Order: sequence, then C-alpha cells, then structure tokens
Amino acid sequence: MDAILGFLNHPIVITIVTVLFGLWCTYHPAAKNWPNAAISFLNVLITFIIKVGAPASAHADSLSVVGVVPIAAGLGFGGLILSSVWQAVQSWLIYKCFLKHPIEDGMGIQPQPPPLARRVK
Repeated sequence: MDAILGFLNHPIVITIVTVLFGLWCTYHPAAKNWPNAAISFLNVLITFIIKVGAPASAHADSLSVVGVVPIAAGLGFGGLILSSVWQAVQSWLIYKCFLKHPIEDGMGIQPQPPPLARRVK
C-alpha cells in the first residue's frame, strides 16, 4: 500500500490524476449533475488524502517541485493543505491553458452543461 501511495504522491502522477478527474467531471455524461466548482474542491480532497496516506518523502524530493510546495514542505499539516490547494490550482491552469481549446475546438467535444445552466420552462 505504501508503494501505491508513494507512486501517487509523485508530483507528475498526482497532476495527471487530478487533471483526468477534472476532465471526466467536465466531459462525461455521468457527471453532468456535478457543479464545476466542486471539481477543484474534490481535487484538493483527492490530493490531501494521497499526501496524508503516502510515506514521507526525502527532503531533496520536495525541492524538485516548482511553486509553493518547497515552502510548504516544512509546515506540517498546514503544508499538506497548502500543497493540496496548489495542486488543484495547477490542474485547473493546465486544463484552462493547454487542454480546453484542443478538446473543444479541435476534437469537437463539448462539456456537459452544469445543472444551473439548463433552461427552466
């Protein structure tokens, strides 16, 4: 179990997991009733659960992550929350900057409308 959580705790793997979760929530018909604002909160929760359960990494490993995470490495529980929030922000930026237009314009896949955006007659 430690090996699986240690693998998921890697910054690249956790980015891929949270981005794929966000894409699933946005474009899959089964998740059309979920509000878009919940995606970021659930990404924070997923990241936090992985980081709490994963074995502690070496101090040299935390220096390889760009952004706020090296600052948060020595802050304990607050650092876990800060790095989880930062991971959700990174996943959102990756989606908005690099994935949204190729998926919607290039592939022609449109997001499922959120429940509040439907017309009420």
